[in-house]
Amino acid sequence: MKKRAFMIVGLLLHCSFILAAKTVIDISQTLCKDTILKVLSTSIPVSGASINLSANSVSSSSFFRVVLVDADDRRHLLAESYKELADNDSMVKNYAEETDVLNNILPVSLEIYVKDVALNVISVELEVSDSRDQIISTAKSRRLQESKVQGKVDRINAYNRSHDRLWTAGVTELSLLPFEERMRILGFGPSDDTGGFEYYIGGIFEVGERETHQQTQTRDVSFADEYDWTNRHGKNWMTSVKGQGYSNYCEAFAGVACVEALVNLYYNNKIDLDLSEQETAVCCFDGYPRNPYKDGLLSSWVAGYFQREGVCDEASYPFEDDSLDILCRSDQINPQYRVKTSGYWEIPYSKYQYEDSLKKFIINYGPLLSGFYVSNDPGSGNGPRSHAMVLVGYATIHAGDSVRLINSGPNYYSASTLSPYYVVPDDSPLVGRTFFKFKNSNNIRPNDDVDGYMHLLFHDNLYQLASPVRLLYPLDVIDCETGQPMYTDADVVCQDSDGDGYYFWGLGPKPASCPATIPDAPDGDDSDPSVGPMDEYGNLSVLTTEIIISGPTDYSSLMNPSHGIRIIEGGILRITDTTTLQNNSQIIVESGGELVVDGGVLDNARITFVSGSSLMVKNSGTIKMAAGEAFHAPIGVIVNVESGKIL
Repeated sequence: MKKRAFMIVGLLLHCSFILAAKTVIDISQTLCKDTILKVLSTSIPVSGASINLSANSVSSSSFFRVVLVDADDRRHLLAESYKELADNDSMVKNYAEETDVLNNILPVSLEIYVKDVALNVISVELEVSDSRDQIISTAKSRRLQESKVQGKVDRINAYNRSHDRLWTAGVTELSLLPFEERMRILGFGPSDDTGGFEYYIGGIFEVGERETHQQTQTRDVSFADEYDWTNRHGKNWMTSVKGQGYSNYCEAFAGVACVEALVNLYYNNKIDLDLSEQETAVCCFDGYPRNPYKDGLLSSWVAGYFQREGVCDEASYPFEDDSLDILCRSDQINPQYRVKTSGYWEIPYSKYQYEDSLKKFIINYGPLLSGFYVSNDPGSGNGPRSHAMVLVGYATIHAGDSVRLINSGPNYYSASTLSPYYVVPDDSPLVGRTFFKFKNSNNIRPNDDVDGYMHLLFHDNLYQLASPVRLLYPLDVIDCETGQPMYTDADVVCQDSDGDGYYFWGLGPKPASCPATIPDAPDGDDSDPSVGPMDEYGNLSVLTTEIIISGPTDYSSLMNPSHGIRIIEGGILRITDTTTLQNNSQIIVESGGELVVDGGVLDNARITFVSGSSLMVKNSGTIKMAAGEAFHAPIGVIVNVESGKIL
């Protein structure tokens, strides 16, 4: 989260009635700027509050919010409206967003935030408690909140449908939290227009105003339509999604997730380290206690700590979701291992303000520490606030694309049924636009369709994208007990998983461990033998020649080669998973070559054996010949079916 301050004007008001069961405070003010109203200072507790107001909007981005502040400096949401919630200007009477039931608070003031709207605040009504010790029903409060959240969800989805938006709102755990808590978790302030972000459960969320969208540079159609580090080379390089709980530590969770993924990619191995968000959060700004419920972080603090000190394992310094001030205690633990980066680069806006530039960073550098600004008004004199996430990929919207939308009705918790697909029409203004994929850390539930990932589309030249931070490699993974590296550059895996003659070795330069004879260009997709190297725009070259197996090669994942495979002398092709030959492709085993079906399945097989070649079937391996094809091994071919079958 990035903090900002703001200026507001205070006014002193008086009650229109002496305190009784209900107190009505007359305000009768029309407000066009952020304002504080000193409404009441009393020792008598309040158990409920509502407001009467009307709004006159002047633009499509009109927004207002009224917040009740109590003597403990806690904020309670009285009323709010933004374009996704308000179809027309209207009078609001006796409205209470989350203040129907209050736990005997002492009200002090109203904070009123407005943008492009004339807000007529008529009065506030307070329910006075009989006793300071009066206890409210948590179940009752929860039911009221669920009902109101569902009403907001329905209005947001109606707005999305009528404006051809591609995302779905739903009743989320985040949306059910009290206003102050959910804004803190997101890293936003009470004046920020979220656009319904806390209700997001699927689809493509739009950041900024579509009506004012600008793209001052023509997009380069040379770029691949999509690129995603959750699905490259047949693997998801990200580690599991973790929730930040009620803390304000999105920056620490995003930074750690980025380091974990880069360890996997640098060594070209799904190591999946589990690193400490707690150490990152409380130690990156050393010397001061950190409060996870109040103190935000900056990406430069987090990235700088990874470079200076590194980050230890989660088991040695586990996450504490606690509201107490916490001092760094990295000197009091005995970590198992620690990961350090080589540095970081906070990419300036001039380098990423166009979508094509950002695509190149994702393709070349891997996942980036980023996020988005919920508001960024340069004329306000205030700095922006942002929610940190990991930028992992992008994709392009096409006419005819199907976007799966989740049912957001009252049975969402009990049965997450899917609504029909929404098909992007030919005339949609979003056709050709790029959206970006982020790994998130707030409000994670196992049954969310997004599974901890969000898709965001930015208007106005990525102006509200949080400055991407590239964490630099090589990465040092140190065994803290011995002080020695757990992994070195010699551990970088250099392999040709799909047997197409091209190798992949992760994000760094080609390591010395790679065979000297292999091509310098890495494989663009090491899970698909029909494609080879990738150009600077993310496009894969199609291999038009057959695949040559000249050394030991394993097909250890699902393979669907569409080209012929030739196993030459010294070549050994071992199949341990399912390999299905496509498009009349065949396998030719030359003299000195060997085909081994080791517990896997060779499906739709067309095999030609040359005298002097060999076949081994073991560990219940299976060869399923293509229709009309018969298995034939001429004289001089060694066939050994140790355990398995040929069908």
